[in-house]
Amino acid sequence: ATADGQSVWEAEYRLVMPSGETRWLEGRAKARPVLQGRTIWCGHIVDITARRYEQEAFGLLNLQLQAAQKQELIGLMAAGISHDFSNLLSNIVGYTELGQLALRQGTPERLHPYLTAIQDTSERGRDLIEELLAFAGTTPDAQPNPSPQSLAALTQATLNTTFSICFPVEGSASTTGEGEVGLAVSAPKRIRILVIDDEPEVAHFLVPLMEADAYDVSFKQDPTEALALLLADKTRCPFELVLTDQTMPGLTGMELARALLTVFPALPVVMVSGNSPATLAAARELPNIRDIVRKPFRYQELKTVLDAVLG
Repeated sequence: ATADGQSVWEAEYRLVMPSGETRWLEGRAKARPVLQGRTIWCGHIVDITARRYEQEAFGLLNLQLQAAQKQELIGLMAAGISHDFSNLLSNIVGYTELGQLALRQGTPERLHPYLTAIQDTSERGRDLIEELLAFAGTTPDAQPNPSPQSLAALTQATLNTTFSICFPVEGSASTTGEGEVGLAVSAPKRIRILVIDDEPEVAHFLVPLMEADAYDVSFKQDPTEALALLLADKTRCPFELVLTDQTMPGLTGMELARALLTVFPALPVVMVSGNSPATLAAARELPNIRDIVRKPFRYQELKTVLDAVLG
């Protein structure tokens, strides 16, 4: 430093006391010229131990907060990806079982749309994997270090993704409204079941499989509309069982079951879900949710549960 009256000396020191205690000191001084070209330093030394510990504690809390936020975002993204892949796999399994049903019934000409639907669903799964790899930075045009903002954006995009498959329903079909599909079959109906799922392709593969087992199936894509239908006449429920997805916009399966519990406590609800064990554990606490089927599932697994619940 030069003695020009402007130079400032600053330093922090760690001091270990004879007792072993650590103290932090901050020194500040300013150079001042005196006679005959001599320089003196005027300043002070302050004990900053408390401030230093506060800064370290704040830094640690900030790191913990960043880690918690990152973990939360990763958890949300994992939940969204799990939900989407569960739906894709459910579609593949469902259309495969429809194909097997067509072969058993001696109508192999019905296989083509089922196989096309399986191929389309598989390609959508491939596209989702490519998006994940791009986000992870394993492709040439990917950003190697995504920011928390980009992670949040991908999470939101993943949670909002809906994979729709346009599929012609074979046989004599009737459409009663948006998101509702009914199949006319000659066999007498036995058990009236309302299926609720925001994924429209569920109607294309699950309803025919259930109708083939002589269930009388109605399908609703909007859970709010489904609840309104169920509660239209609070003195008599038009269905003997409700089969509902858990993750749906506007109303979750658990919320729907909770609303039904106060009006029709004896109405059994079977929930289909690809959610975490914690969510499933909470669902099992509702007495009207009689069982939970994990996605993806084979139809025979679902039928076994339905038969057991209906008993």
